[in-house]
Amino acid sequence: MAWWRLLIKIPPMLNVHRTRISSSLRDNRLEAMKQRLEKLERTIRTIKVRNERLDAK
Repeated sequence: MAWWRLLIKIPPMLNVHRTRISSSLRDNRLEAMKQRLEKLERTIRTIKVRNERLDAK
């Protein structure tokens, strides 16, 4: 009957593992999106500064 106890314990453990993997993937995607946002914000600031310089001339 030890196999039965093992069989009962395995599925919840697998669910926890899947949850951790999906959480990790979500965190990685979120970090990548934050970096992309920061890059775009820097680009926008640079363009605004250039535009102001051109308007001042």
